[in-house]
Amino acid sequence: MPWYCLKVKPRNEIKVNTIIQNKKIETYLPLVTTIKYYSDRKKKIQVPLIPGYLFVYGDEEERKLAITMTPGAIHYLKFKGRYAEVKPEEIENIKIMLREPEKVKIEKDAIKKGDAVKIKSGIFSGLTGEIQEVRGNFKLLVRIEEIGIAMSVEVNPADIELQ
Repeated sequence: MPWYCLKVKPRNEIKVNTIIQNKKIETYLPLVTTIKYYSDRKKKIQVPLIPGYLFVYGDEEERKLAITMTPGAIHYLKFKGRYAEVKPEEIENIKIMLREPEKVKIEKDAIKKGDAVKIKSGIFSGLTGEIQEVRGNFKLLVRIEEIGIAMSVEVNPADIELQ
């Protein structure tokens, strides 16, 4: 079964995720901790890594049930006339990247060229992707093509191998 990408109303990701999970449907909402500053204090809060989206896992019936009667759910993303399917490996890549969330950022424009690599050691071991740029460290880009997003992380050149 594939993962589907569900578009939700802004700042409703956590609420929609909870509602769908209460329907006994598996979801994945990647969250990162950030600090929100107020005039008199600061507070650590959890925010979605990919604002406005969450992932739903299931068959056709579960996909429909997840969005039906769910306030805040808008629609599933489509790619070339069909619902965009996210591969389980791409979800696993996000989970691996979130081991060190402070090194992860969303890239708006995915780079098409570069070497395909796999990280062989370190905290990101098992992560696969493409080299985006080379400075002191490599900047590794991981793309989820069907929903048009990319994430990058900086890695030590000694930790990667070509695929």
